[in-house]
Amino acid sequence: MTIRRGEDWGGPGIVPPGTPFAGSDQALASLFTYVPGAERALDGPDVVILGGGDLARTVGASSRTAGSIAAGDPVTVLPIDLGVLEHDGGPPIVFAASLVARRRLWGPGSLIVCNAAFVGQWNVAPRGHPNDGRLDLVVSELGFGDRIKARSRLPSGSHIPHPDLSIRRVRSTELTLPKNATALIDGHRQDISGDVRISAVPDATSVAI
Repeated sequence: MTIRRGEDWGGPGIVPPGTPFAGSDQALASLFTYVPGAERALDGPDVVILGGGDLARTVGASSRTAGSIAAGDPVTVLPIDLGVLEHDGGPPIVFAASLVARRRLWGPGSLIVCNAAFVGQWNVAPRGHPNDGRLDLVVSELGFGDRIKARSRLPSGSHIPHPDLSIRRVRSTELTLPKNATALIDGHRQDISGDVRISAVPDATSVAI
């Protein structure tokens, strides 16, 4: 069950034998396959040792600590959501942390879909949570001067609120990615444009940290 306001998140656990390790957001997402219409939408491990990436930073995972975790070790286990992108150009893509569709110089229409709070060094979604059953959708209509100011405020998360930055939480949404945008999924470039559907998969797995 996804987290509710005022509730504790996760708890103590033991690492099961054979638990995979993910040292990046892309490595975590690659462990899962989207199964449309299935009772469990994502096919993948129940627990993953998380040791790197934007999602790891969001949940406070340490790469040094995670690298030494072994089967049977006591850990903190946190349930997390994952995201899925469906598009006409190929099979659905699972992502752990974010989708970025960026126009040149972060021009109007640039957008970020976040499951993690961080995108690199930027605290893009400081009020988001990776187990609330939603994704944070941030759309920029900032002018050039405001884009410069926003970039300086993104590391601290103080770029919001702003009248030309729309941020909302969605369970799923349909978007149009412009052809002249650079699409990055979990930090890796993907050749995707046109109409897409983005969905959160609640309680997709748990991470051990």
